[in-house]
Amino acid sequence: MENFLLHLLYILEANIILFVCQAFTILIVLKLIVDKKSASNILAWLLAILFIPYVAIPFFFILQRKDKRSFWQKENMDISESGLQSFCINDSDSCKNLPIETINVFTNMDLPTLTSKNSFEMYTNGVKSFEAFMEAIKAAKKNIYIQTYVFKNDTTSKLVISALEKKAAEGVEVKMMIDSLGSFYIYRHNRKIFKNLRKLGAQVVFFMPVISNPLRNYINYRNHRKIYIFDNQTVFSGGMNIGDEYMSPIEHEGMWDDILFKIQGDSLAYFLKVFCSDWHFATNEELEFKIENTISQEGFVQVIPSGPDLQQDQLYSGLITAINSAKEKLWIITPYLIPSAELYHSIILAKKKGIDVKIITPKKSNHQLADRARASYIRDFLANDIDVHFTKNMIHAKAVLIDNNIAMLGSVNLDNRSLFLNYEIATFLYSKNDVEKIYQWADKILADSTQSTQHMTTSRGSLIAESILKILTPLM
Repeated sequence: MENFLLHLLYILEANIILFVCQAFTILIVLKLIVDKKSASNILAWLLAILFIPYVAIPFFFILQRKDKRSFWQKENMDISESGLQSFCINDSDSCKNLPIETINVFTNMDLPTLTSKNSFEMYTNGVKSFEAFMEAIKAAKKNIYIQTYVFKNDTTSKLVISALEKKAAEGVEVKMMIDSLGSFYIYRHNRKIFKNLRKLGAQVVFFMPVISNPLRNYINYRNHRKIYIFDNQTVFSGGMNIGDEYMSPIEHEGMWDDILFKIQGDSLAYFLKVFCSDWHFATNEELEFKIENTISQEGFVQVIPSGPDLQQDQLYSGLITAINSAKEKLWIITPYLIPSAELYHSIILAKKKGIDVKIITPKKSNHQLADRARASYIRDFLANDIDVHFTKNMIHAKAVLIDNNIAMLGSVNLDNRSLFLNYEIATFLYSKNDVEKIYQWADKILADSTQSTQHMTTSRGSLIAESILKILTPLM
């Protein structure tokens, strides 16, 4: 009798668990439909729930929380407040060769408008990047704002801290904002490296702390932006975080290929706007700023943020529009190649239109799972006669080049996490001379790359794993 009751309780317990799982599955599907998620995203979650329900269901509710902020206003920022002159692209003779369709996609979705007076300089060598970055710190007289995803505890970061301490001691306003997950080791174990810097009056904050407030924290929606502002006159951005593999005082083995670029001019107001928005979210402190543009040369730049602080995926929409507008060239440089379905089809369609499509990605990245997940996409691209080039060195740069008048640089990787979840910032360059500089750098990368796929395994098990990962990529 006792065994019968235990067996009955076991069956009842199993049925209750099954019912709960089914109920949560229905709720999750309804939530995904209400949120207008893609069919591939819904399928990926269903498969995850089917095979690993006890992991997938809790993770769904952890990962799906999205904190939309109202600080970034729907209206375009009033550029007159920053001492800028409004610029109407439709009335300028110099704008005839601009990609108006792409520009308007952003401005019509309440993102920053085009700016016309900017200087652009690009650094692709880690040592030269470090030298330019340190020179900007040393030259600062009023303020230094640093926002980064990764801040290491190594030679480069210690030199940066030392330089910032000197500026703080001189009375320069120093503010640092570091993502707590991207720099988890520093955040969790070694925050003391900022002790003296803070004593000297600098502010160092961690974006969305992952330990101090775990119930409100999100594994997704990390701040992946890299914004370095000096005296409200110069901004550095791109893919470089602060650490030895990105920039360094000396050449060494293990340095990555990456891009750090410097901009002065009208567009700085929008970099400041993004930084101030993130700072307000992290500290509840509102910053005021003014800029005086001393740049008179023509340089067309549009600064495009993306992330949970915006109501739509405007950056993604603009990127797809730009790719679909390509007539001659589409070159993509990315460390992690896990495109959405729409992006994947746009790339293949570009090739079918006879466009020169090249993809540059590392032979081996710093994330093995990402390499596994990209494999099936690479095979598909190769099957469609798309040139895929593998770099020997880890390439962390992110760039999309379209014809001779569009270049997208910044922090955005071509994967779902970067395109739809993280806080990111992209810079669109529309001046032919600036775009040409990036093509020249890409040519050098191509010269040292290979199109051999011998490093890609072809065993049955690997191909099956790749197919499964391709289905699950919307979750990555």
